[in-house]
Amino acid sequence: MNSMEQLSDTDLGQAVLLSQLSGKPVNVVDNVFVWNGTIMDKATAIVVLLKAYNQVPINNNVTLSLYTKYQKTFEKYADSGVYVSVYQGEADVQAMSRMWLSKIVKRAKGSIPTLTPESVKQILISLHTV
Repeated sequence: MNSMEQLSDTDLGQAVLLSQLSGKPVNVVDNVFVWNGTIMDKATAIVVLLKAYNQVPINNNVTLSLYTKYQKTFEKYADSGVYVSVYQGEADVQAMSRMWLSKIVKRAKGSIPTLTPESVKQILISLHTV
């Protein structure tokens, strides 16, 4: 049984509430996190943290890889409020992946405009220890 099969609605709901109250990513199971009500894996959480608070430029190939993995991993949550989707129009996949990253960064960042370097460091440490 993989971690997505172990994920219950109750666990997800509790993680959503905790993440919205703390403004930090909350581990649900294994490699699955919820951050400000948005479900994501560990790699996405790290990229979002670096993009949102350190303004680290993210390569298009990395963005596309995260987007593709996100769609496959979390497709069963596509109709819920924890999933981040983008309009599947005429845009190419690269453009959709950039829109997706922008949207997921905004949702994860929430109403917290900045974090101290120490807070960013603590979040990174907590993401790596799971």
